[in-house]
Amino acid sequence: MKELEITPLECGLGVEVTGLVVDDYLDDEVLGMLANLFNEHHLIKTNVTGFEEEHQFALANAIGEITDRAGAPGQSKNPGMQYVSNVRPDGVLGKGAIHFHHDHLFYDPPLKALMLYGIEVPASGSETHFRSAVAFYDALPAELKTRVEGIRCKHLYDHTKIAAREYRDWDTEPTPGSPTKTRPWVWLDPVTGDKALLHSQSTLDFEGIERDAGIELYKELTAYGEAHAEEICTYRHHWQPGDLIVWNNLLVAHARLPFAKEEPRTLRRTPII
Repeated sequence: MKELEITPLECGLGVEVTGLVVDDYLDDEVLGMLANLFNEHHLIKTNVTGFEEEHQFALANAIGEITDRAGAPGQSKNPGMQYVSNVRPDGVLGKGAIHFHHDHLFYDPPLKALMLYGIEVPASGSETHFRSAVAFYDALPAELKTRVEGIRCKHLYDHTKIAAREYRDWDTEPTPGSPTKTRPWVWLDPVTGDKALLHSQSTLDFEGIERDAGIELYKELTAYGEAHAEEICTYRHHWQPGDLIVWNNLLVAHARLPFAKEEPRTLRRTPII
C-alpha cells in the first residue's frame, strides 16, 4: 500500500496529499485512494512535476466520466482537456477576475468535479478561492434561508459575452442558442444529504420570484458572502507550477482573483460528470 501524507487544508475544506511521484498517477491502487479522498473531503490538492495529459486523464477517470463539452471555444487536441491560458493559441478564459461560480450549471448534467493543473503561474502571483457552498448556506440568517428556499435559478453561458464576467450584467440580452438550465438555488446533495447554496454568476433569471426581486436577492446574497467571507469556510490557493487541484463542483464554488495580464498564466483543465 502506497504511503500518503494527508493534511487538512484551510478551515477543513479539502486535504493536501504528499508523498506521490508522477508515475503513481497511473497506478490503479493510488488512483482509487485519491478517488476515495475526493469523495470524503470534496477537494484534494497536491504538487507533482511532469504531470501530463495522460496522468490527468487517468485521475479524472478514477473520479468520474470526462466530458468533452468545452463550455467555451478552444480546447486541446484531446477532447475533454482544455488550457485556461492567456498565452496559448487554444487557451480559454485567460484574462480577468471571475467571481464565485459553479461550472456548467447551464448543462445537464452539471459537472461533478473539476481538475486544474498549474503549468505557468505569473511571477506576481495567482490566486483561486474555493468556498464551501454548504458552509455558505449554513451561515445564512434564518430569514435569508426562508426567502431563498424553493426558488430556482436559470443559468446561462454566453460564449460571445464573457468579457464582463466578474459580475453579471443583468441588462444584456443573451445570444440566441446559448445553453441554459434551471436549477434549485438551494441544492440538496443526493450523496451527502447536505444543503448547498448554488450561488453562481451564471444566473440569468428566476422561477418562484419576480425577476427584479430575484436580482435584488441575488445581490443581497452576494453582498452577504463578501461581508462574511472570513466566517464562511474558504480555501485560498496561491498557485505554484505543478499544483494539482480537483474539487466537487456542486459543493464547492470557486473564484479567480485578478492577476498581471501581461504575465503568462496557463492551467490545464478537465471537466468531470
